[in-house]
Amino acid sequence: MRINKAIPSRFSSKEEPGLYRDKQGMFRIFLLILTIGAVFMFAFLFLQANNFGIPGMGKINIFFDRADKYMDFFDLVYYSKGYDFCGRPYFAYASPLYILTLHYISALFPEANNKFSAEGRVIFVFFITVSLAVFLYAFVKLFRILKVSTFNAAWFCLAFLCAYPVLFTVDRGNWSLLTSAILAVFMVKYTGGKPLSAAFLLGAAIALKYYPVIFVLIFIINKQFFEAAVCAAVAAVLILAPLSFFPGGLGGNLQLLMNGIAVYQKMPVTIIAELLGHNTSIYMLFDIPRTILNNSFNQNVSSLIQFNSGVQPAAYAVLLLCTAVSLIRKIKMHDILLLLTCGILLFPLFAGDYMITMIAMPAVYWMLKEPEDKIMPWLAGLYFICKRYISFYNHFGNVSVTVQSVLNPLILLLIIGYIILLRWEIIKSFYLNLTHGLFKKFPGIFLTNF
Repeated sequence: MRINKAIPSRFSSKEEPGLYRDKQGMFRIFLLILTIGAVFMFAFLFLQANNFGIPGMGKINIFFDRADKYMDFFDLVYYSKGYDFCGRPYFAYASPLYILTLHYISALFPEANNKFSAEGRVIFVFFITVSLAVFLYAFVKLFRILKVSTFNAAWFCLAFLCAYPVLFTVDRGNWSLLTSAILAVFMVKYTGGKPLSAAFLLGAAIALKYYPVIFVLIFIINKQFFEAAVCAAVAAVLILAPLSFFPGGLGGNLQLLMNGIAVYQKMPVTIIAELLGHNTSIYMLFDIPRTILNNSFNQNVSSLIQFNSGVQPAAYAVLLLCTAVSLIRKIKMHDILLLLTCGILLFPLFAGDYMITMIAMPAVYWMLKEPEDKIMPWLAGLYFICKRYISFYNHFGNVSVTVQSVLNPLILLLIIGYIILLRWEIIKSFYLNLTHGLFKKFPGIFLTNF
C-alpha cells in the first residue's frame, strides 16, 4: 500500500503561515469588485428586459430565451442519441466520456435532448447543481484550511454564483463548468498534502477537457512521477475506454478523435463572429486590429474577425514563459497555479467566457496566500467581471468589438507580468546560477576563439 509523500513546504499550504482573520482586507476588495460587477450586471439585465436602450452598450443574453440557450449541453445530448459521435468533427473534439454518458442518459430518458421537456430540464438542472456543488465544496475546503472568516467565505460563494462567467456557463450548459470545478478540488487536494487524490482528479479533468494537461507539470516539478503516471493512466482510461463503445472500435475511433483535434488546432483562418464578443485568448490582441485595418482600407468588403494561425507562436511563447517560471525551485505553489491558468486561458483559439471560471480557484488561493498584496485583487476582480458591455467598433453590423475583447487578454498578460515582477530576484538568481553552472560544465560553448 502506497503512502502519499509529504509535499515540500513550497507546495504545501499546511506548512506555510496560516492566514489570520485580521489579514483579509485586500481579499475583501476582491469580493467588493465581484459584488459591484454582479449588481451592475443585474441592473443592466433589468434595463434590457424593460427595453431601456443604453447608447453604445451591448447586450447580455443570459436568462433570455433564444436558439442557443443551453446549446452546449443539449446539442451533445441530441447527437449522442444516434451513436454518431466520431462522424462529426465538432463532437470529435468533445470528451468521449462525456458523450458516452449522455448517450446512455438519452437512452434511459427519450426526451432528454429536448430542453423544453421535463426530463431535459431535470437532467440539465442535475448537471448544473453537481458542477456548482463541486465548486463550492472546493472553496469551502480552501477557506477552512486558510482560516478565512465565515462572513468572507459566505460573501465570496454568493458573489461567485452571481458572477457573469458562472451564469454564462450555466446559461450555455457548457461542461467547462464541471471541468473547472474538478480542477478547483484538484488544487485544494494537492496543496492540502494529498497528491495521489489530486492525481485522480486531474486525470478526470483532462478526460473532460484536454487543456488541464498542463497541470501535470506540477507533479513533474516536484518529482512525483508516480502521481504523474497515475494521472496519465486515469486520463487515458477515461478517454480511450469510451471509444470502444462506439461503432468502429477503439482503433478507428481514436484515429477519428485525433483527426478532429488536429482540425481545430491547424485551421489556418476561421471566421467566427460569435466568439469575438466573448473571447479571452491572445488572438484578440492581434486579430482585432488586423481586421479593423482591413475593413478600413477595403470599404466594399465586410470582413468578420478572422482567427489567424500566425498568432500561434505568440500563444506558445506565453505558455512557454509561464512554464519556464514555474520550473524555478523557489517559486511558490500559488504562483505556479495562477501562471499556468493564465497561460491556458490565453492559449486556445476559442477561449470563451465559459473558461473564465477556471481562474477563480488559483486567483483566490493566490490572494489568500498574499493577503497584503494590493494589486492582484484588482487584476483578478476586473478580469472575472469583465463583460462585453461597450462596443467600440461595429462594421456594417457584422462585427461588434467590445472592450472586453481587448481587456481580458491584456489583464491576463498583466497578471503574468506582475507575478514575474514580484519574483524577479528569484528568477534572475536562478537563471544566473544556471548559466554559471553550464559555463563551468561546458566552457567551450561560451568561449569564442579568434
